[in-house]
Amino acid sequence: MSRNYSPKTFLRKTPNALLKEYFSRINVLKDIDFDTLGETEIDAISEALDELPAVQKRDIEVVFRHINDMACESGVRTLVEEAGSVFHNIDLSNTFEQMKNHYERAFWVFLNHTNIFTIASELAHMDRIGSWRQRYVGEGLQPAVEQKDLENLAKALSEFYKKQGRGHHCKIDNYLREMPERHCYFAYPEDYATTDMGYDKEGNFFHWLIMPAFEVIFVYRPESGFLEVSAKGKKEENNKIAGDILPDDTWAGRFTG
Repeated sequence: MSRNYSPKTFLRKTPNALLKEYFSRINVLKDIDFDTLGETEIDAISEALDELPAVQKRDIEVVFRHINDMACESGVRTLVEEAGSVFHNIDLSNTFEQMKNHYERAFWVFLNHTNIFTIASELAHMDRIGSWRQRYVGEGLQPAVEQKDLENLAKALSEFYKKQGRGHHCKIDNYLREMPERHCYFAYPEDYATTDMGYDKEGNFFHWLIMPAFEVIFVYRPESGFLEVSAKGKKEENNKIAGDILPDDTWAGRFTG
Protein backbone atom coordinates (compact mmCIF):
# COMPACT_ATOMS: atom_id res chain seq x y z
CA MET A 1 0.00 0.00 0.00
CA SER A 2 1.33 3.43 -0.96
CA ARG A 3 1.82 6.17 1.59
CA ASN A 4 -0.57 9.11 1.57
CA TYR A 5 0.63 11.74 -0.88
CA SER A 6 -0.07 15.48 -0.75
CA PRO A 7 1.69 17.57 -3.45
CA LYS A 8 2.07 20.64 -1.26
CA THR A 9 3.29 18.66 1.74
CA PHE A 10 5.83 16.96 -0.50
CA LEU A 11 7.11 20.31 -1.78
CA ARG A 12 7.33 21.75 1.74
CA LYS A 13 9.25 18.76 3.07
CA THR A 14 11.72 18.57 0.17
CA PRO A 15 14.72 20.96 0.22
CA ASN A 16 14.66 23.59 -2.50
CA ALA A 17 18.13 22.59 -3.68
CA LEU A 18 16.89 19.11 -4.61
CA LEU A 19 13.76 20.46 -6.29
CA LYS A 20 15.92 22.88 -8.26
CA GLU A 21 18.22 20.07 -9.42
CA TYR A 22 15.35 17.80 -10.42
CA PHE A 23 13.44 20.46 -12.36
CA SER A 24 16.68 21.56 -14.04
CA ARG A 25 17.28 18.00 -15.23
CA ILE A 26 13.84 17.79 -16.86
CA ASN A 27 14.07 21.40 -18.09
CA VAL A 28 10.97 22.89 -16.44
CA LEU A 29 10.21 25.69 -13.96
CA LYS A 30 13.22 27.67 -15.20
CA ASP A 31 11.63 30.96 -14.09
CA ILE A 32 11.49 29.92 -10.41
CA ASP A 33 14.34 31.33 -8.30
CA PHE A 34 14.77 28.43 -5.87
CA ASP A 35 17.79 30.07 -4.24
CA THR A 36 15.77 32.94 -2.80
CA LEU A 37 12.64 31.00 -1.84
CA GLY A 38 12.16 30.01 1.77
CA GLU A 39 12.07 26.26 2.35
CA THR A 40 8.29 26.30 2.91
CA GLU A 41 7.43 28.97 0.33
CA ILE A 42 5.98 26.59 -2.22
CA ASP A 43 3.07 28.59 -3.71
CA ALA A 44 5.05 29.76 -6.74
CA ILE A 45 6.31 26.22 -7.37
CA SER A 46 2.84 24.72 -7.00
CA GLU A 47 1.28 27.28 -9.34
CA ALA A 48 4.01 26.74 -11.95
CA LEU A 49 3.43 22.99 -11.82
CA ASP A 50 -0.32 23.49 -12.31
CA GLU A 51 0.41 25.41 -15.50
CA LEU A 52 2.41 22.59 -17.08
CA PRO A 53 0.82 20.40 -19.76
CA ALA A 54 -1.23 17.58 -18.23
CA VAL A 55 1.07 14.80 -19.44
CA GLN A 56 4.18 16.51 -18.10
CA LYS A 57 2.51 17.26 -14.78
CA ARG A 58 1.40 13.63 -14.51
CA ASP A 59 4.93 12.33 -15.13
CA ILE A 60 6.31 14.58 -12.39
CA GLU A 61 3.65 13.44 -9.96
CA VAL A 62 4.51 9.80 -10.66
CA VAL A 63 8.13 10.51 -9.70
CA PHE A 64 7.11 12.44 -6.60
CA ARG A 65 4.78 9.65 -5.49
CA HIS A 66 7.59 7.09 -5.80
CA ILE A 67 9.90 9.27 -3.73
CA ASN A 68 7.12 9.92 -1.22
CA ASP A 69 6.67 6.17 -0.73
CA MET A 70 10.34 5.90 0.27
CA ALA A 71 10.37 9.03 2.45
CA CYS A 72 9.72 7.17 5.70
CA GLU A 73 11.73 5.19 8.23
CA SER A 74 11.19 1.81 6.58
CA GLY A 75 11.91 3.21 3.11
CA VAL A 76 15.15 4.84 4.23
CA ARG A 77 16.24 1.62 5.96
CA THR A 78 15.70 -0.23 2.69
CA LEU A 79 17.75 2.39 0.80
CA VAL A 80 20.60 1.95 3.29
CA GLU A 81 20.31 -1.84 3.05
CA GLU A 82 20.41 -1.93 -0.75
CA ALA A 83 23.22 0.65 -0.99
CA GLY A 84 25.33 -1.36 1.45
CA SER A 85 24.78 -4.68 -0.33
CA VAL A 86 27.60 -6.54 -2.09
CA PHE A 87 26.34 -5.17 -5.42
CA HIS A 88 26.89 -1.49 -4.52
CA ASN A 89 28.97 -1.37 -1.32
CA ILE A 90 27.99 2.24 -0.60
CA ASP A 91 27.67 3.44 3.00
CA LEU A 92 24.91 6.05 3.17
CA SER A 93 24.93 6.43 6.96
CA ASN A 94 27.20 9.50 7.14
CA THR A 95 25.47 11.18 4.20
CA PHE A 96 22.02 10.57 5.66
CA GLU A 97 23.07 11.78 9.10
CA GLN A 98 23.60 15.28 7.73
CA MET A 99 20.14 15.48 6.14
CA LYS A 100 17.12 17.00 7.82
CA ASN A 101 14.37 14.48 6.98
CA HIS A 102 13.44 11.34 5.06
CA TYR A 103 12.17 13.32 2.06
CA GLU A 104 15.64 14.74 1.56
CA ARG A 105 17.23 11.30 1.94
CA ALA A 106 14.88 9.57 -0.50
CA PHE A 107 15.04 12.37 -3.07
CA TRP A 108 18.84 12.57 -2.86
CA VAL A 109 19.19 8.85 -3.59
CA PHE A 110 16.71 9.14 -6.46
CA LEU A 111 18.87 11.87 -8.01
CA ASN A 112 22.31 10.41 -7.28
CA HIS A 113 21.84 6.61 -7.22
CA THR A 114 18.88 5.87 -9.46
CA ASN A 115 19.53 2.14 -9.67
CA ILE A 116 19.70 1.78 -5.88
CA PHE A 117 16.48 3.77 -5.55
CA THR A 118 14.68 1.61 -8.12
CA ILE A 119 15.68 -1.69 -6.52
CA ALA A 120 15.04 -0.45 -2.99
CA SER A 121 11.56 0.71 -4.04
CA GLU A 122 10.68 -2.80 -5.16
CA LEU A 123 12.07 -4.32 -1.97
CA ALA A 124 10.21 -1.80 0.20
CA HIS A 125 7.01 -2.67 -1.66
CA MET A 126 7.68 -6.33 -0.94
CA ASP A 127 8.08 -5.56 2.77
CA ARG A 128 4.67 -3.88 2.85
CA ILE A 129 2.85 -6.92 1.50
CA GLY A 130 0.87 -8.60 4.25
CA SER A 131 -0.35 -11.81 2.58
CA TRP A 132 2.16 -14.56 1.77
CA ARG A 133 1.85 -18.31 1.20
CA GLN A 134 4.72 -20.42 2.52
CA ARG A 135 6.04 -23.86 1.73
CA TYR A 136 9.11 -25.68 2.96
CA VAL A 137 11.49 -26.58 0.12
CA GLY A 138 14.78 -27.25 1.89
CA GLU A 139 17.49 -25.36 3.74
CA GLY A 140 20.72 -24.08 2.19
CA LEU A 141 19.74 -24.55 -1.45
CA GLN A 142 21.68 -22.66 -4.10
CA PRO A 143 19.26 -20.37 -5.96
CA ALA A 144 19.37 -20.41 -9.75
CA VAL A 145 19.81 -16.85 -10.98
CA GLU A 146 21.26 -17.20 -14.47
CA GLN A 147 19.34 -15.71 -17.37
CA LYS A 148 18.16 -19.12 -18.55
CA ASP A 149 16.80 -19.84 -15.06
CA LEU A 150 14.81 -16.62 -15.02
CA GLU A 151 13.51 -17.41 -18.50
CA ASN A 152 12.39 -20.86 -17.32
CA LEU A 153 10.46 -19.33 -14.45
CA ALA A 154 8.94 -16.70 -16.77
CA LYS A 155 7.84 -19.45 -19.16
CA ALA A 156 6.24 -21.44 -16.35
CA LEU A 157 4.32 -18.40 -15.13
CA SER A 158 3.19 -17.56 -18.66
CA GLU A 159 1.87 -21.09 -19.19
CA PHE A 160 0.00 -20.91 -15.89
CA TYR A 161 -1.71 -17.59 -16.64
CA LYS A 162 -2.43 -18.37 -20.30
CA LYS A 163 -5.13 -20.73 -18.99
CA GLN A 164 -6.83 -17.56 -17.72
CA GLY A 165 -6.45 -15.70 -21.01
CA ARG A 166 -3.48 -13.56 -19.94
CA GLY A 167 0.26 -13.92 -19.21
CA HIS A 168 1.50 -13.99 -22.81
CA HIS A 169 4.59 -12.05 -21.77
CA CYS A 170 6.45 -12.21 -18.45
CA LYS A 171 9.54 -10.43 -17.12
CA ILE A 172 11.57 -11.60 -14.09
CA ASP A 173 13.86 -9.51 -11.89
CA ASN A 174 16.07 -11.18 -9.29
CA TYR A 175 17.54 -9.51 -6.20
CA LEU A 176 19.58 -10.71 -3.24
CA ARG A 177 18.81 -9.27 0.19
CA GLU A 178 21.18 -9.70 3.10
CA MET A 179 20.85 -9.99 6.89
CA PRO A 180 18.95 -12.27 6.69
CA GLU A 181 19.74 -13.74 3.30
CA ARG A 182 16.72 -13.76 0.99
CA HIS A 183 16.61 -14.46 -2.73
CA CYS A 184 13.78 -12.46 -4.28
CA TYR A 185 12.20 -13.04 -7.68
CA PHE A 186 9.83 -10.33 -8.95
CA ALA A 187 7.70 -11.56 -11.83
CA TYR A 188 5.56 -9.32 -14.04
CA PRO A 189 3.14 -11.37 -16.17
CA GLU A 190 1.01 -9.56 -18.74
CA ASP A 191 -2.51 -8.89 -17.46
CA TYR A 192 -5.76 -8.60 -19.43
CA ALA A 193 -5.70 -5.86 -22.04
CA THR A 194 -7.82 -2.82 -21.27
CA THR A 195 -8.47 0.65 -22.62
CA ASP A 196 -8.17 4.05 -21.03
CA MET A 197 -9.48 7.40 -22.15
CA GLY A 198 -8.22 10.94 -21.97
CA TYR A 199 -7.01 13.91 -23.99
CA ASP A 200 -3.96 14.45 -26.17
CA LYS A 201 -1.84 17.61 -26.22
CA GLU A 202 -4.28 19.29 -28.63
CA GLY A 203 -7.25 18.54 -26.35
CA ASN A 204 -8.67 15.76 -28.52
CA PHE A 205 -10.56 13.06 -26.63
CA PHE A 206 -9.54 9.49 -27.43
CA HIS A 207 -9.18 5.92 -26.16
CA TRP A 208 -5.93 3.97 -26.10
CA LEU A 209 -5.05 0.34 -25.53
CA ILE A 210 -3.13 -0.61 -22.39
CA MET A 211 -1.30 -3.90 -21.85
CA PRO A 212 -0.75 -3.81 -18.06
CA ALA A 213 1.29 -6.20 -15.96
CA PHE A 214 0.69 -7.52 -12.48
CA GLU A 215 3.14 -8.77 -9.89
CA VAL A 216 4.07 -12.16 -8.47
CA ILE A 217 6.85 -12.32 -5.88
CA PHE A 218 8.84 -15.37 -4.75
CA VAL A 219 11.20 -15.17 -1.79
CA TYR A 220 13.48 -18.04 -0.82
CA ARG A 221 15.07 -18.04 2.65
CA PRO A 222 18.06 -20.45 2.72
CA GLU A 223 18.36 -20.33 6.51
CA SER A 224 14.83 -21.56 7.18
CA GLY A 225 14.28 -23.41 3.90
CA PHE A 226 10.97 -21.67 3.21
CA LEU A 227 9.75 -20.29 -0.10
CA GLU A 228 7.19 -17.47 0.18
CA VAL A 229 4.78 -16.54 -2.60
CA SER A 230 2.69 -13.40 -3.03
CA ALA A 231 0.40 -13.11 -6.04
CA LYS A 232 -2.55 -11.09 -7.23
CA GLY A 233 -5.86 -12.70 -6.41
CA LYS A 234 -7.36 -14.83 -3.72
CA LYS A 235 -5.53 -17.15 -1.34
CA GLU A 236 -6.61 -20.12 -3.44
CA GLU A 237 -4.76 -18.73 -6.45
CA ASN A 238 -1.57 -18.30 -4.45
CA ASN A 239 -1.86 -21.92 -3.35
CA LYS A 240 -2.41 -22.99 -6.94
CA ILE A 241 0.67 -21.08 -8.10
CA ALA A 242 2.77 -22.83 -5.47
CA GLY A 243 1.34 -26.20 -6.51
CA ASP A 244 1.25 -25.87 -10.31
CA ILE A 245 4.35 -23.78 -10.96
CA LEU A 246 6.46 -25.07 -8.08
CA PRO A 247 5.57 -28.73 -7.49
CA ASP A 248 8.11 -30.63 -5.45
CA ASP A 249 9.63 -32.48 -8.39
CA THR A 250 10.37 -29.31 -10.39
CA TRP A 251 11.08 -26.72 -7.73
CA ALA A 252 14.81 -27.33 -7.89
CA GLY A 253 14.71 -26.73 -11.63
CA ARG A 254 12.96 -23.39 -11.16
CA PHE A 255 15.07 -21.88 -8.41
CA THR A 256 18.18 -23.94 -7.69
CA GLY A 257 21.16 -25.03 -9.65
